[in-house]
Amino acid sequence: MSGRAFQSDVVRIRERLAPRDIAVLDQINSLRLMNGAQIQAVHFPLCDHESQHAAVRATRRVLQRLVRDGLLVRLERRVGGVKGGSAGYIYAASALGQRLLDGDRHRRFREPTATFVTHTLAISQLVVDLTELSRTRKIDLVRLEPEPRCWRTYASTAGREIVRPDLFVAVGAGDFEHHWFIEMDLGTETIARRLAKSAQYEAYYRSGTEQARHDLFPRILWAVPTDRLAAELQSRIQHSRRLTSDIFAVVTHADLVAMICGGEA
Repeated sequence: MSGRAFQSDVVRIRERLAPRDIAVLDQINSLRLMNGAQIQAVHFPLCDHESQHAAVRATRRVLQRLVRDGLLVRLERRVGGVKGGSAGYIYAASALGQRLLDGDRHRRFREPTATFVTHTLAISQLVVDLTELSRTRKIDLVRLEPEPRCWRTYASTAGREIVRPDLFVAVGAGDFEHHWFIEMDLGTETIARRLAKSAQYEAYYRSGTEQARHDLFPRILWAVPTDRLAAELQSRIQHSRRLTSDIFAVVTHADLVAMICGGEA
């Protein structure tokens, strides 16, 4: 198929997609991976359907069609503990789906590692949780930037540097706005690597680049799986002479959403 014919085919496919189809595809592409239950929670909420069963059926119908048309890829593995229908499947945008969104050519999809899937779905779930809170007007989801949009570049004595958060989020809660760089830690890193990543954020903070662009510097929020690990990392940050401890917070995964919305570490 020629480039011209392929592009016309992309245009034809896009023209027959509903706005919700585009929204589903765009968010999956933005977050890189989502499972069916997450997609349903955001794009097929119960408030828009007569019953939970109707929401499930609508989700399944749309996802099956987007996979059939080659816009989504369904991973071989499923989410542990989730049974039935499309809820337990994991989805990614195909090369065709990505091209439909931005017009560029992309590489073919490759099955990711289990670690990548677990980490990425954890970030997607955080986005889902915040989206659902904003839907109930408990918070205002001001800005949300997944990777790589949330990455930041800055100049150092070593040259051009990049700090790579997992997510940037700004939420309005009451009279305040809270800005965060999120580090989703699944307990697979060493304490030395966590401190090295914290030192990268410190260098970015000291560069003044973020403050010049946005008039403030977001806090860095480490989310870790256990209380023991949270206490250890918080202590190491507080006692480090190299780190400005006030710009860091450490919580467990269970307390992550509350912290983002204005809780205190």
